[in-house]
Amino acid sequence: MGRIKYLILLIFNLAIVAGVYNYLLNTLHFFPAMAIYQIIAIIAICTYLLLFFHHNNEIGKAKMRGEDLPEELLQRRRNRLKAVVVLLSPFVFTVLADYIYLLFFVK
Repeated sequence: MGRIKYLILLIFNLAIVAGVYNYLLNTLHFFPAMAIYQIIAIIAICTYLLLFFHHNNEIGKAKMRGEDLPEELLQRRRNRLKAVVVLLSPFVFTVLADYIYLLFFVK
C-alpha cells in the first residue's frame, strides 16, 4: 500500500476510535472507558516496540554474519510495522488527547 493509503486509513481509524471513545464517555462513566483505552494503548506501544526491536535484531544478526536478509522478508516486516501503527496508534493518540484535555481544561 502507498503512503497516502496508510495515511487515509490512519485518519479513518482515528476518527472511529475517537468517536467510539466519545460515545463510551457519554454512556458509561469516565473511568471504565479510560481504563479500557489505556490498556489497549499500552498493548499497542508494547507490540510496536516488540516488532521493531525484533526486526532490527534480525538485521543486526545478519550483518554480523556478513549476510543480507531477503528484501521480501524486510518488506513484509516493514508492512507489518506499518499495519500496527495504522491499527493501534489511534488508541494512543486518543488517550494522549484526553490527557491533554484533562490537564489543561478540566479543573
